[in-house]
Amino acid sequence: MSVELANKILPYLKQGNRNKVVSIMTQLINDKADLQKTWGGIARIATSIGEVKIAAKAAELYSNVDKDNLQYQLSRAGILIELGQATEAINLIEPLLIKNPKVYSLHHFLGIAKSQLGELNDAEKHLREALKLKRNLGHTWLALTTLTMSSKNDKDIKKMESAIRAGKFIDPQSEAALYFAMGKAYMDSQQQAKAIRSMQKGSKIMLKANRYDQHKNNSYVDSLISSYSEANLSSFQQSSNDFEPIFIVGLPRSGTTLISQILASHSDIADGGELELFSQAMMPCKGYLIENIIDYQNTLVDGNMALDDIAETYHRLVEERYGMSDRIVDKSLSNTRYVGAMSKVFPKAKFVWITRDLNDTAWSCYRTFFSEKMNWTWNLKDIAEYFKMEKKLMEHWNSVLGERIIELPYSKLVTDPNVWIKKTLEHCNLKYESNVLKFYQNNNAVQTASVAQVRKPITDSAMGMDQHYADFIKPFKEAYNK
Repeated sequence: MSVELANKILPYLKQGNRNKVVSIMTQLINDKADLQKTWGGIARIATSIGEVKIAAKAAELYSNVDKDNLQYQLSRAGILIELGQATEAINLIEPLLIKNPKVYSLHHFLGIAKSQLGELNDAEKHLREALKLKRNLGHTWLALTTLTMSSKNDKDIKKMESAIRAGKFIDPQSEAALYFAMGKAYMDSQQQAKAIRSMQKGSKIMLKANRYDQHKNNSYVDSLISSYSEANLSSFQQSSNDFEPIFIVGLPRSGTTLISQILASHSDIADGGELELFSQAMMPCKGYLIENIIDYQNTLVDGNMALDDIAETYHRLVEERYGMSDRIVDKSLSNTRYVGAMSKVFPKAKFVWITRDLNDTAWSCYRTFFSEKMNWTWNLKDIAEYFKMEKKLMEHWNSVLGERIIELPYSKLVTDPNVWIKKTLEHCNLKYESNVLKFYQNNNAVQTASVAQVRKPITDSAMGMDQHYADFIKPFKEAYNK
């Protein structure tokens, strides 16, 4: 009976019926269903839709199937990391490492987890230990070179070059990650030509698996602008929810993590990060246009409002992750796509749009090893096309939402932080606190490519980085200005 009930989860998920999915998963947990390995799949589904408590419990039940199996325990710990529970994940894995000191995957995991908490020295030790045990771990090398400037050490570069020649990678992504790690190492040692060649090889591997669909993205952006026109927005009823989140919007590598950390250091802010919870709250709408919200509204009974339902779901998911709080910072990478819906779901929400020199941002995106979801970052012309559409979209949101959005130039933030942090705090209805300038002492988990950068005081060292690669990024400039 329990298996039959579990088998209904995926069909309901595909229908966008999150209430049914949550109800079934909750019932299975309460019934202490004997689902064995199936608990692993349930934990991953619960994680994907932001259900922290269900995901954590399902992951625990999965790990209990075979407590001596390290992969089961690592799977549970990985889910805890995704749920923002890095400390709990570390506490789970460290005792296992004592019993199994020569297992590279345990060292790799602890290196990643500790880096997210800002424990950079311990993180480096674990990552290096993993590489002693297995040298061709692309993602481990990538994490190490992201964390430190130790890649200036010629020994690190030679070890990576040796690993490339040896081959035998776990998968193509691991090989691509190693090329990006080498690119970072070459950058640190001022070997620009080698850095470019390494990143090109890594990008080529990733492009084979997943090419960017420019037409699909352009069409979607245009549909958002059309759906959330000024007339449609003004006539569309807003929710009655008084939750006041702060949404950070902007291109990847433009400073979104920096301003998120600054704001999250304020005493009135619980925490923040790339939550990706708003899209999960809107799951029943089966889309993000006003038309999708109206369609969902038409399915509701008893006078329930779709926007109120979305707001309550988002707020509940936030509380599960961070506890009771009136304010959080959400810097999800996809936020630019949801600004219109967010403005109606949360009438008191504030938006911070951070902008950075496009050439700097383009180079930073290209040299950063992103997941397959960001497949536009592997080609300079694709980056240009994506940037153009993001500019078009954000200019639209700025025109229809006006004072609810503050534009924060990255260059001003890092060269005149006192002035621009105060402006941003004022925009977000937060009183100035001097401790926000010590954001780098905040020990909350950071899961972005800026994991090491935001553990340091504000600096303008990242400005003008593209100048060393001006000739290489010419295709970006030409495509963007076309």
